[in-house]
Amino acid sequence: MTRNEFIPKTPFLIEGLYKSKKKFETEIDIKIKPIGFSYSWLLYFPTIGILLFNYILLTKGHDLETSVFIIGNLFLLPMFIPSLTFKRKKKKLANEFYRLFEITEEQAI
Repeated sequence: MTRNEFIPKTPFLIEGLYKSKKKFETEIDIKIKPIGFSYSWLLYFPTIGILLFNYILLTKGHDLETSVFIIGNLFLLPMFIPSLTFKRKKKKLANEFYRLFEITEEQAI
C-alpha cells in the first residue's frame, strides 16, 4: 500500500506475516513502522529549517527589526503540520488496511 507509491501519502509502512489457519481463515501479524528517511525528514526538517533561518537572519541581518523575525517564523510554522498529524496518519493507514482486506475489529485484536 505504501512501498509501491512514488510519493507516499504517509511516512509509515505496513510489514508483517500471514499464514493459513484453516481452510477459510488466515492469521495476520502486522506492524506499522515508520519509513526511515521520509519519517525523519518530516520530523526534523522543520526544526532545522527554522533554526537555520533564524541563524542567517541573526548573523547577516544586523539592521533588521523584530517584526521581520516574527513574520518570517510565522510563515515557516506550517512546516510543522505534517509532523503533528503522524498519529492520525498511522491510524488511517491501519483502518484502510483493515477495510481493504475486509478484516473486522474482532479479527484485528
